[in-house]
Amino acid sequence: MAARTDSFRLVVFDLDGVIFRHNNFYAQMHDKYGTREQTREIEDRYLRSDTHKLAELVIGKMWAGRSAEGYWDIISGSELNPGVEETIRHLKEKGIETMIITSAVEDIARKAQKMLGIDHVFANWMEIEDERITGRFRWNILWDSKGKILADFCRQKGIELKDVAAVGDNENDISMMEEVGLSIAFNSKSDELKNHCDVAIESNNLGEILKYTD
Repeated sequence: MAARTDSFRLVVFDLDGVIFRHNNFYAQMHDKYGTREQTREIEDRYLRSDTHKLAELVIGKMWAGRSAEGYWDIISGSELNPGVEETIRHLKEKGIETMIITSAVEDIARKAQKMLGIDHVFANWMEIEDERITGRFRWNILWDSKGKILADFCRQKGIELKDVAAVGDNENDISMMEEVGLSIAFNSKSDELKNHCDVAIESNNLGEILKYTD
């Protein structure tokens, strides 16, 4: 964890459960496509150890060829958490850059970017063609890769990690929490995450983070 600073240049957010109310895009996909029970065993096996393999088995096999209607329904139905718009606007007014790093898909991350004016987005990608899930994907955000993605970005942009705040709600956010000047567990049920963070907010109002970033 980097030493804290009094002023931040960048605030990075997880997407599911932080920007959007829903906690897990892929859980919603399983519900839509009726694959939740089929994936329990392989999720237990691969979720933390090999998410690329998990994507290959689920997207590349179980969902391949299916109609994309359910996929777009989930994205169009995604709702912002309370305080999100005001918080992003406030950060932008202060000249603080904003970023989303999410293991969810690019289409839903771009929706948030367009709605809020988020500066930078890193997400996974699955191909939709002729309104079908093709089974092809690019998996850049692995279970423990958010920290490296953030550190590489900051190095390229000349941003010191002590000048970065991170907001997340799940264990796969821990790697980025270990890199930044201020780490915030947001409305999280994970004690493991909270133990790696400077602050734990027990609310789904994103405006609560401004007490610590201002």
